[in-house]
Amino acid sequence: MKILYEDEHIIVVIKEKGMPSQPDLTGDTNIYEEVFRHVCSKKKNIKLGLIQRLDRPVGGIMMLTKSSEANKAFVQKSCLSKKYLAVVEGEAKKEVRLVDYLQKVRGNRTIVTSKQVPQAKEAALTYKCLKKRVVDGKTLSLLEIELETGRHHQIRAQMAHHKLPIVGDTKYNPIKKCVWVDIGLQAYKLQIEHPMTGRILLFKHISKDYPFDIFFEGEDDYETL
Repeated sequence: MKILYEDEHIIVVIKEKGMPSQPDLTGDTNIYEEVFRHVCSKKKNIKLGLIQRLDRPVGGIMMLTKSSEANKAFVQKSCLSKKYLAVVEGEAKKEVRLVDYLQKVRGNRTIVTSKQVPQAKEAALTYKCLKKRVVDGKTLSLLEIELETGRHHQIRAQMAHHKLPIVGDTKYNPIKKCVWVDIGLQAYKLQIEHPMTGRILLFKHISKDYPFDIFFEGEDDYETL
């Protein structure tokens, strides 16, 4: 487990792709229990708070709280700004704000539905197209996505609905693959207003695995983000 930052109130870590954010029916190792073991090895009786979650296939930056004061502050006020990198199939526009209504349905899926549906929740995000590449005759776009809301499978469901499905997303991408590929989505940037000090903390971590390597030729390219 890679730790980006830790103090007595919060801890910021990297969740590996394929790892659950919290315990589930699989019983697989998850980031919550990994962090819990780490913090309890230093100090007992810590109540760990899971402020944000990442889908199991998605890797990237996560923050957890280590004190009840910090947890309460994050629950009462939005102190997080989350940005993702996504590789999608299709030719994305330069900058677009998407507002939809999402409903969680059977099969651990989320669909875009109507505002009139009782269980529907508003979901908003903004994406910017950073680069485009043509691979095997197909256009791929690299997007920076900023969430305004945090709904179940929000990015994956919204992008697929708007005809920009995420590469490797076997749950929402209608173009099925013959072989498994890693999902083209990662939580790469997190800005926090520290709940106790008010300091602004900015963290960045970029996975350079496929399909993100399509868009970067060298280390300098990553540093521009």
